[in-house]
Amino acid sequence: MSTLKLGSRIKKFRKRSGYSQFDLENNIDLSPGSISRIETGLVNPTKETIFLIAKALELNQKDTSELLGIPQVQITVKDIDRAKSHIHDYFIKPDAFAILMDIKGNILDVSEGMFTLFSVPRSMMENLIGINMLKLLYTVNPISKLLQVTDDMLKSEISIFKERTQGMENDIWYKELIGELINIPKFKDDWDGYDVNYVPYTTNQRSREIRIEFEGQTITIIPSFYYLPIDPRFEIVDYIIKLENE
Repeated sequence: MSTLKLGSRIKKFRKRSGYSQFDLENNIDLSPGSISRIETGLVNPTKETIFLIAKALELNQKDTSELLGIPQVQITVKDIDRAKSHIHDYFIKPDAFAILMDIKGNILDVSEGMFTLFSVPRSMMENLIGINMLKLLYTVNPISKLLQVTDDMLKSEISIFKERTQGMENDIWYKELIGELINIPKFKDDWDGYDVNYVPYTTNQRSREIRIEFEGQTITIIPSFYYLPIDPRFEIVDYIIKLENE
């Protein structure tokens, strides 16, 4: 996905909505000049910034998909292999803390640094492949037991899931996933209490922090989300790692 093409789409929808660059920046709390740099292709915005723009411009699902450049076709094994190949050189670095996901929220690959971060058997991390992020966060499993996830993070995950899977509600995978999770009281409360006006992944990093407690040490991870340039049906979740002794 070319940044210039993305910038052109943002400019198109911004003008249609009657927003100046300055007004849009103020609406979503971006620094002055940010929208200009995005629209001219000088800056590749994060996923959360794109969703904030879509929210501010009050785009419907069709327009949001167009803004994101998401093709409405099923992902194939060949597509997944191509995505993995594209990020391979980065994911094998020991200091790379990231995961690869598809638009449905399924985990497709885990970087080398994540194995070190969690200090668990390699097979345990590899078992995450194919698991939906909602299922990982809401069910009891060896990895979720290590996490301290905020309510804002969970609300954001549900909000993003609902937005990016609009039109898929009748798909078998969707019914099976939600049918399983709805039996979990916390998930049911969050799912039923979903607010269509909730803005996911705010620019406040604290709302996106996940804490890991391991051997007396608190590890804070802060995610940023980027669509894969070669195919926006995939995204990289890149984590900033902060360590602090208890």
